[in-house]
Amino acid sequence: MRLLYWNIQGGINTKGILDFLSRNKEIDVFCFQEVFDNGKCSRDVFDGSNMNLFCDLKNELKKYDGYFSEHQTDEEGIAIFFRKEFKIMETGNVFVHRYKNSMLHNNGEEFGRNLQYVRFNSLNKNYLVLNFHGLWDKRGKIDTEERIIQSENILNVLKRFPDDRIILGGDFNLVPENKSLKIFEEFGLINLILKFGVTSTRSKKYTKEVKFADYVFTSSDVHFLKFKVLENESSDHLPLLLEFK
Repeated sequence: MRLLYWNIQGGINTKGILDFLSRNKEIDVFCFQEVFDNGKCSRDVFDGSNMNLFCDLKNELKKYDGYFSEHQTDEEGIAIFFRKEFKIMETGNVFVHRYKNSMLHNNGEEFGRNLQYVRFNSLNKNYLVLNFHGLWDKRGKIDTEERIIQSENILNVLKRFPDDRIILGGDFNLVPENKSLKIFEEFGLINLILKFGVTSTRSKKYTKEVKFADYVFTSSDVHFLKFKVLENESSDHLPLLLEFK
């Protein structure tokens, strides 16, 4: 099976994103961050973004079921698309930082942050795939009490499914040495960014010094065959592709 995580930057380059998807229909699950569904966002950071991006993704991915969860009404959110033939056992959406509609002053630091998940069965194995976009802090990718608590809340969700094979990924807004990430490794998850020696998850469009943000973690019973960071300039984040069985 093939699974892809990608922060698609609000669809500022929707054409490039859809072109990429049209060439990669062999992927079974897509997990996107920074998606809008009939949005009305007025924050400057999303000037030029596609407020109907989720609809365009659905039109391109007709053989997939799409599932959108926003952080804030009319604002950005996260989305999972999975092949229609999958045997879906459960879908869920849990806020692990603050709550929905917690942003009051058009300030991204006030967002609630939610964790999407899909449980499905493949070859008599239960999988738990989770999609996440972690809280943003203007001070940078540093450990904070809120980020530690956010990670602990994610673990509490994982613990609800002790028999499932776990794949957790997305844009965590963190660097590899953060305790907020180490918490997942201490829980027993494998950080594929570290395991495969990835040195950047950002495209050439991103000019700041720190080149990390995006991660994929798996439980030890996920038999990964391949993990790659794909080159693509449609976003300032690069797509992360995992092939597993």
